[in-house]
Amino acid sequence: AIFVGLPLEEIFFEGFMLLNVNLLGGYSCYKIEYSARRTFLESHILNQRAERDGLTGLYNRRAFDEYMEKIWRQSRRDNEPVTIMLIDIDHFKPYNDMYGHQAGDDALKNVASVIAGSVQRPLDIAARYGGEEFALVLYGTSEEYVRELPELLRQEILGLGTVHEAATHTKFLSVSIGVAIVYPDSGRSLTGAIQMADEALYEAKNSGRNKCCCYQGIIPDHSLHSVLVVDDEEALLITVTKMLSRLGYDEKSARNGQEAIDHFSIHHERIDTVLLDVVMPGMSTQEILKTIKKLRPGTRVLLASGLRIDEIEKDLIKESDGFLSKPFIMSDLSQAIARN
Repeated sequence: AIFVGLPLEEIFFEGFMLLNVNLLGGYSCYKIEYSARRTFLESHILNQRAERDGLTGLYNRRAFDEYMEKIWRQSRRDNEPVTIMLIDIDHFKPYNDMYGHQAGDDALKNVASVIAGSVQRPLDIAARYGGEEFALVLYGTSEEYVRELPELLRQEILGLGTVHEAATHTKFLSVSIGVAIVYPDSGRSLTGAIQMADEALYEAKNSGRNKCCCYQGIIPDHSLHSVLVVDDEEALLITVTKMLSRLGYDEKSARNGQEAIDHFSIHHERIDTVLLDVVMPGMSTQEILKTIKKLRPGTRVLLASGLRIDEIEKDLIKESDGFLSKPFIMSDLSQAIARN
């Protein structure tokens, strides 16, 4: 600038103004970038909070549902299995009533912490499924590992040593775990896969709680198969019909022999299988069995009893199509009914 004849004062002034403009521009760019980053982080934090359960810190049900939709599609693309575990705290309401809500919250947080420790890979997720129920989803893990993990979780939670005097099966807080290992070619929908895990959980609870139950692959659609349960014990009748309903069967019930026969002779209903208690009031079990076979020769009649099979009349066993021991286990019941 000196060589072109500009005064020294003007050179300093122009330089000072240029420096200020650059400083102002740099500061403005910084503030814009800072504001954008802060907005992004705040939005990310808000989204994370919206996805998390406030008490346990695990993902909430809404986030779980959204995640499952994505991971289900990915498993189809990658041809990888998805393992769904539903984990339910046993007798949690009595625990809450006995020890108070604060103790209940602490128990939920302790159980959630154990479950969260099993999330080892980016595509695995642990969530609070609802109330005292949790969900753990593992993507593409070896079958050996996912069969061992539920038992390890059950033992670790029991090992926390949380006293639970209101429990009937153990005096410490425990969980029941239902596991579904679903392969891409199983033909099962996402809803069906979660239902499978729920059915496994139901069996774990029904067989005594503080247990694990694992279903693999696919449970067939039984909606076209009708089962008549004949038993004079009201509580057992309700339990078994609910179990059959959860398995997808068209279930019916009868409290005595005459009611059972009426399903065939008066109502003319389609009955594929009859689950008949060995000890019935009034009409004998053998008479009920023979009448059903006479009215509907193609109907299978399975005997059910808490007695050992060697304690039942051999002729009765011979005339029937099979025998099931009480109490029923869901998987055994389903296999016996489905067996041709």
